[in-house]
Amino acid sequence: MSVTLKVAAVIVNSKNEILLLKEQYEKEKGLKWNIIKGTFDNPKETLEDCVKREVKEEVGLEVGEVFLKKIFQYGEEDKTRMLFVFYTKYLGKDVPRVEHVIVDELITEARWFSYEEIEKFSADDFMAPYVLKSLSLQKQEGFEGFDKIN
Repeated sequence: MSVTLKVAAVIVNSKNEILLLKEQYEKEKGLKWNIIKGTFDNPKETLEDCVKREVKEEVGLEVGEVFLKKIFQYGEEDKTRMLFVFYTKYLGKDVPRVEHVIVDELITEARWFSYEEIEKFSADDFMAPYVLKSLSLQKQEGFEGFDKIN
């Protein structure tokens, strides 16, 4: 059995909007919304450093302290994935237009959404069940240990 470690980030900006990526799921299933995620493949970095790097690589943003909020296990029995979902805030003073999109990873759009906008999506609009669960947890629990966003 092999286990792949993955990291993901739920990022909230100063307007309490969440950043989502639109990317190719499977050719026949089209584009779906997702949180930023990547593979933990460098044993010299921590999971926290890995998620910060993935955010920088995928959308060009620097984020602050990250907090582990949930671990999901999924995949086939012989090819298990463990997804570590972190919450963080965007450090910029202004809400950015995210234009640093990676074409080779089939990410076509990055956009900030309010909770109200996200609640209008159906489960089929998201890449996988972990996305909606991660976003729901963030809305319910907020950022324990974080200062209130000003």
